[in-house]
Amino acid sequence: MSSPAYYIVTGGTSGIGLEAAKAIASANPNDKVIITGRSEPQVELPSNIELRCFDLGDLAQVKAFVDSWEHPVSALLLNAGLAEGKGEPNFVDGVERTLAVNHLGGAALFHGLYEKDLITPEGRVILTTSAMHDPEMVGSPAKPHWTTAADAAAAKTKEEQDPGVRYSNTKLANVLWSYALSRHAEEKGKAWSVIAMDPAFVPAGGSKIFRESGAIMAAGLFVMSYIPGLVTMLSGITTSTVERSGKQLADLALGAGHKGERMAYYKVENKIESSKQSHDVGAQDDLWDWTVQKLGVKANL
Repeated sequence: MSSPAYYIVTGGTSGIGLEAAKAIASANPNDKVIITGRSEPQVELPSNIELRCFDLGDLAQVKAFVDSWEHPVSALLLNAGLAEGKGEPNFVDGVERTLAVNHLGGAALFHGLYEKDLITPEGRVILTTSAMHDPEMVGSPAKPHWTTAADAAAAKTKEEQDPGVRYSNTKLANVLWSYALSRHAEEKGKAWSVIAMDPAFVPAGGSKIFRESGAIMAAGLFVMSYIPGLVTMLSGITTSTVERSGKQLADLALGAGHKGERMAYYKVENKIESSKQSHDVGAQDDLWDWTVQKLGVKANL
């Protein structure tokens, strides 16, 4: 029997992350899938899925996980996400918390594994982003307000303090960072796949991304879970299901057609162009440089 392949899915205890983890686990029962989250899933897991509980927004907890990890990773699915409701921004180690969870923690996990030489030669890094990263998105409840990574982390202006803007900024950060990583991987001669995916709006399916957004948001999502077609009709926002988007996330991690694919952006199954802003190389480099400085790792792979 060949050695098992290892996969890590952050935000894998619910929603599309859990669905993707189950799809990967069922594709080859000999492989191992590690799901991470802050709480346990509410379903029984297959024997080849293992839970590791830690807060991706806490860099010390991310480091502790990396220090304990010793297996080569075939695909790293950076799917964890946080959206906060009304109120002043919260900060973790001087970084606005939404950005800390949705971007910096995932980057820390990648760099930690890379520095231990635990990304396989043809490894894949898949990031879950959102159409909300695009300021030209029709029907977007909040457009990103991105100047620099440092400004997004500090969230000092009125625009940057808006909860929806904070979330949209992190989704733009996901795409910017995926493109920066793609370029650094190519310069280093790596055969990795680096792909960003918009799962579309998934109103039902148990995701905990909005668990800290308050009762009104939760009630709205409950209603929309029963009428996703109405959401598309009224707002123009593309909707999906947890099964469909989770399956596609797994396909990006496993599918032969995505081998070596970089600088790629998908809306569920469809490969499309991301926003104009996400292709700004200066913004990509600024985020990359801020990230490696914050993490204390080398700028070049």
